[in-house]
Amino acid sequence: MPRKPAPEHPKYDEMVKAAIVALNERTGSSVKAIAKYLAANYKLPENYKKTLGTQLKKLTASGKLVKVKASFKLSDEFKKAKKPKAAQKALSEGSNIIKKTEEYVRGEIEKAGNDSSHDWWHIVRVRNLALTLAKEEGLATETLETVQLAALLHDLHDWKYSGSETAGAEAASAFLSEQGYPANMIEVVVSTIQRVGFKDELEGAPALPVWPELAVVQDADRLDAMGAIGIARCLTFGGSRSRVLHDPSVEPRHDLSKADYCDANFKQTTINHFPEKLLKLRGLMKTTAGRRMAEERHTVMEDYLDRFFREWAGQA
Repeated sequence: MPRKPAPEHPKYDEMVKAAIVALNERTGSSVKAIAKYLAANYKLPENYKKTLGTQLKKLTASGKLVKVKASFKLSDEFKKAKKPKAAQKALSEGSNIIKKTEEYVRGEIEKAGNDSSHDWWHIVRVRNLALTLAKEEGLATETLETVQLAALLHDLHDWKYSGSETAGAEAASAFLSEQGYPANMIEVVVSTIQRVGFKDELEGAPALPVWPELAVVQDADRLDAMGAIGIARCLTFGGSRSRVLHDPSVEPRHDLSKADYCDANFKQTTINHFPEKLLKLRGLMKTTAGRRMAEERHTVMEDYLDRFFREWAGQA
């Protein structure tokens, strides 16, 4: 009789623990929220919800979970449980994939000749911001590797430079596969990369689910487009495309569609990028920590624009 193939995901107790820690809900996590997290982060069979229900009952009976009404919380003992040696080894090996990814991404960006609005240092800032947000949001330690990889790879072969919307995700997937990274984790990283962009949340775009890793990487990328650095990046990118700095006769497009945003032939001014995109980012943050940081950066941009228009008009 053929042996049943090993599952392509961690044990259910490990996945449930990671989900509850990442969701970080004060009153506990519902079965629906846990199931949604598992589906977004692991490669699971079609009947996983039935298995999850059984496992939640077992974990509750064993004292690892505490049921509060229709939600579940980790018991104090389960919170403190140490990772098995295999998991510790995996985390140790994880540092190697991070180093290799850093080298790969830096080389690819330098090869592409990106201007300094989307250079290696943008990647570094987004990775650092994503880790800060992840820790503030209480994401599980084991998710931080995925967060770093998605942040490092999020602008690989960026469509604004490569002309392709799929080249970055395809290259990231191929690179991680070559490194022998687990297929289910590659799926999480690539799915996150594909959803980071602003253009996919423009007018007419369908509402799509958001998972913790996506939330922190997306917020980090958007925070780097705001504040003092965001202003510098906006002016740098506009200059690299020889855009007019400001022309009062050219109105900003307030209700952009994805097609409008991606239209490389439309002659827009650099300053109009603020109302068209940058000033909208505060309202698109997904995490509590991201919303807090966005407030100050948004004010910096508003103050800059107020000064800019007063100087333009000869009033200051």
